[in-house]
Amino acid sequence: MITTGLNIMYILKLNNIRVKLNYIMLIPIIIYFYFGYFIEIVLMFILILFHELAHIFVASKYGVKIGEVELFVFGGVAKSESLIGHDPNTEIIISIAGPLFNFCLMLLFMIIEKITSSYLTYYMIKANSFICFFNLLPLFPLDGGKILRAFLSNFFGVKNSTRYLTRLTYILCVFIIIISIYCLTLRQSIYIIILSIFILIAANKESKMAAFIFMKNITGKKWELRQRKIMKTHLLVCLKTVTAEEIFNCFLPNKYHVLIVIDNKGKCLGTISECDLIEGVIDQGLYTEVEKLLNNN
Repeated sequence: MITTGLNIMYILKLNNIRVKLNYIMLIPIIIYFYFGYFIEIVLMFILILFHELAHIFVASKYGVKIGEVELFVFGGVAKSESLIGHDPNTEIIISIAGPLFNFCLMLLFMIIEKITSSYLTYYMIKANSFICFFNLLPLFPLDGGKILRAFLSNFFGVKNSTRYLTRLTYILCVFIIIISIYCLTLRQSIYIIILSIFILIAANKESKMAAFIFMKNITGKKWELRQRKIMKTHLLVCLKTVTAEEIFNCFLPNKYHVLIVIDNKGKCLGTISECDLIEGVIDQGLYTEVEKLLNNN
């Protein structure tokens, strides 16, 4: 089943998970066809799809629902509203599942290559090694970037970690494009440039989605606390002039936050719970200073 949207094409549905193809991906497909690599692009597409299915399978074991998968040249982006902002260890395990699947396939075809050598086995080794190790690069939203984001979120919070990695991705992709133009052949540089553009587009989409899902998870924290009854606490100390947005940027995953508000002399003015902070933001806005929220409480 194929349906179309503004810039995407839905190609199939697997157990209520929509698999879509960005129209921009037609560019490398056409290039591959032009150079006579029909079998190669079909095999690469199948490997990328199974790479994402490995993520989905592991995610389902941890109760994480994947609603949509968008396929790119380097892999895909599995979108979930229940993963970002929660347990970083779960995100790491789910993110490593795809590259691990391709690594196992690479080893399998290396064994087959020892028994009977052919172009098919050679290409499968090459394709799986590329998908595996390329996706482990610390670029966002590659699996390596998500693993690094989950690790950094323990120290800097999800929003800050996402922002840092997105900026790093932009810088490295521009650097890679410049290097490929000067150091590689025309065909190689075209492929690298297209690949870098895909990563930039995916990083921008993932960054916007992460901010939205983070806020959605924050607003549902009161319900989560009632369900779990006990949560670990992250204590923050801030000046009275700090805004609610700045506080949110310091939030860590899987923690309930309590703020101690002080004045410029270090005197404690009071405390604000995470639930009170959220209610204050709903009433007064994201850029409200915590002193005003404290007075309302």
